[in-house]
Amino acid sequence: MSRPDLTARGHPRPAPAADQVLLLIDGTLAARATRSGINPAVCARELAEQFVVTSQGLFLKGG
Repeated sequence: MSRPDLTARGHPRPAPAADQVLLLIDGTLAARATRSGINPAVCARELAEQFVVTSQGLFLKGG
């Protein structure tokens, strides 16, 4: 999710949240490129799900 998207959805801290999403994506790509024998997408999926659930809770509660 981008900063404008998070801002439009009322996220209380859109800039850090967007940076966290990018870090998750970058880390997943880097792990795939540098580590054999693991599937970083599987690991990243759970983290992404937690982010979405937490974000939805913030949006539903209004911050």
